[in-house]
Amino acid sequence: MILVVVLLLAALSVPVARGDLARLSRVRFRALALIGAALAIQTFVLVAIPDGPRALLGWLHVASYLLGGAFVLLNLRLPGLWLVAVGGGLNLLAIAANSGVMPASATAVRIAGDATSTSLFVNSSVLSDPNLSFLGDVFALPAWVPFANVFSLGDVLIVLGVVAFLHGASRSRLRLPGGARYGPVLRDANFRKVWAAQAASSLGDFVYELSVAATLAARGGSPASLAVLLVCYMGAAAAAGLGGGGVLDRRSRRLTLVVADVVRGGAVATLMLVEDPGLAHLAIVAAILGAGGAVFQAGVQASLPGLVERRHLVAANALLSLTFNAAVMAGPVIGGIAVAQLGVVPGIAINASSFALSALLILRSRLADRARGPAQPALQAIREGLRYAIRTPLVRWVLMVMGLVMAGTAIRAPLEPLLVLRELDGTPQTLGLVEGSWGLGMVLGSLWAPWLAGRFRREALFLGGVAMVAVGTILVPPTSSVGILLLLSAGAGSGNGLGSVAYESMLQEETPDRVRGRVLAAVEGVVNLAFLVGAGLTALGLVDAGVRGGYVVAGAVLVLATVLGVATRPRAGAERPAPVAGPSAVLP
Repeated sequence: MILVVVLLLAALSVPVARGDLARLSRVRFRALALIGAALAIQTFVLVAIPDGPRALLGWLHVASYLLGGAFVLLNLRLPGLWLVAVGGGLNLLAIAANSGVMPASATAVRIAGDATSTSLFVNSSVLSDPNLSFLGDVFALPAWVPFANVFSLGDVLIVLGVVAFLHGASRSRLRLPGGARYGPVLRDANFRKVWAAQAASSLGDFVYELSVAATLAARGGSPASLAVLLVCYMGAAAAAGLGGGGVLDRRSRRLTLVVADVVRGGAVATLMLVEDPGLAHLAIVAAILGAGGAVFQAGVQASLPGLVERRHLVAANALLSLTFNAAVMAGPVIGGIAVAQLGVVPGIAINASSFALSALLILRSRLADRARGPAQPALQAIREGLRYAIRTPLVRWVLMVMGLVMAGTAIRAPLEPLLVLRELDGTPQTLGLVEGSWGLGMVLGSLWAPWLAGRFRREALFLGGVAMVAVGTILVPPTSSVGILLLLSAGAGSGNGLGSVAYESMLQEETPDRVRGRVLAAVEGVVNLAFLVGAGLTALGLVDAGVRGGYVVAGAVLVLATVLGVATRPRAGAERPAPVAGPSAVLP
């Protein structure tokens, strides 16, 4: 009922903002029957058979969301529907992770004065051990407010999306044009194949990560063993970025991406051939995954300007960033459910299969078979790429700023659990909420990037994103409230997402194709190397200033990155690489 009231108020606000509600009658929806079927299923579940088999009712609830999601995706061209898609996706993650029931916070339920029945199926309920609880119904309107109820972050985004649709379709002064920028990219079948390939391999990676952690924990592995795997992964990724990017500019990029997938999938599959893989075996697989992942990521980024029009690069990068961040949140949940229900092997099999699917999708795409420019010996190609990166002001500037950002982030990362659990007396669920707020911020920052890119230069967006991460870190030490920490984490995550999309798009647009693979691979290498250095300083106790003091050090490094970025930003007229030719080669 509260949703109906909010939407009614939103509709009444349209004339106030000088919109024309009559325009809504001209909107043409695709596959309208899908949303009708979704509503019918929810009505059937909650009204007709609420006392039926809980498992069946739960998955019918999930099915209703899938139908609704299909309707939204088919109509994503309409204003505001991208926000509805994000909100619905977050709700679907939480519901699917809890067997069809949206987890509700006991505190929120108590505030709303809701006495939830336990004998009948309800789509939102307090669960004893929920997954992704931070995506559940954790907010509440108090009982004294008319139509008091509990609601989730996804619900908030859905309402905002519908409000944006009403104002956008009515052409009011409050309309937000950003969502329409995704339409041309999403309609490109070739991009969708590469997008799906990246999503599949990313999701498989994070499912595998939890499966490996479960394997080590089951046999009494120590935190040091996980650290060894992390070092092998990041070290190999840094080495592949700094030295292996030449392959992307000398050979077929499509074939290189397929080989990276096949090698990674084969390496993971070897773990299923032995009953109890040792640490050395896991470390070798981690190194292969790190090196292959760095080459794959750089290859996709280097190929993107030949895949979509220049004016759509920011939107394409935003979608790639969105799926990666979604995989960060969803992968461990899927891995945890798979390990709990079926054991470790399915998690490993999922990752190996994800690489096979990714390789097939890349093969079916129309990526450029060979970069422009003559073939060169490997070492000469590497030297030319590094020389270009160092001598070009724009690339050199990005490398410096990103190196500092990742070093500061690495110092911050191990401090967050200690801050939440020790300093703020939080629970593991609280920690999950804080980490989830960072991930959600990254999703929102990525989604807003195309709209902002139409108003600001890429360099300004990049520095703005870095500044947001710096502010979200330097303000943590005096914080004594989890609520404030959540806001700071979400803000910093938004800066992370925005900055990543901005610098990737900037380098793609401004770097010639003949060296683009090496330049983007070098950035990947510097990012991974800087993270290793920052994590190493923390692990060795060189950043021994306590939890809050450690945040001060991390914040200082990030502030330094922002200040140096502003002071050394390439000015107009500075030597810059020739822009990539394209249908719309004009920066905003």
